[in-house]
Amino acid sequence: MQRNNGHSRGSLESSSRVRAFYWLILPALAALNLLLGLANLAALAPRQWMGWLDLLVGAFCCCVAGWLVGAATARAVWRAAAQMQARRWRRLLEVLLKWTEVAPISVTEMRRLKAEAEATLESVG
Repeated sequence: MQRNNGHSRGSLESSSRVRAFYWLILPALAALNLLLGLANLAALAPRQWMGWLDLLVGAFCCCVAGWLVGAATARAVWRAAAQMQARRWRRLLEVLLKWTEVAPISVTEMRRLKAEAEATLESVG
């Protein structure tokens, strides 16, 4: 069984553009947004309604930055959990395939089961 680190060839997730977006562009934009929000909040001493509006805009920028960090963290956690689950299923499948090799089963049936299992793992991984 050939393993490819959970990525199927040609998938959108394995493209370098998507990786560059999640590892470079998104964190840079989140940091920039946070800096702008903090700078906006630090420069304020609201005395009029425009000052309070600026304060709200700064707070909104901080919220957006926090949301982006949370989304990136959740994505990383879910991806790691999915990869761990796929590894467990692969190990279970290997055990089942070894067991079926010992059991009295026809060669064609065994090949069919193995092909179905590999196809299922490829579509998930």
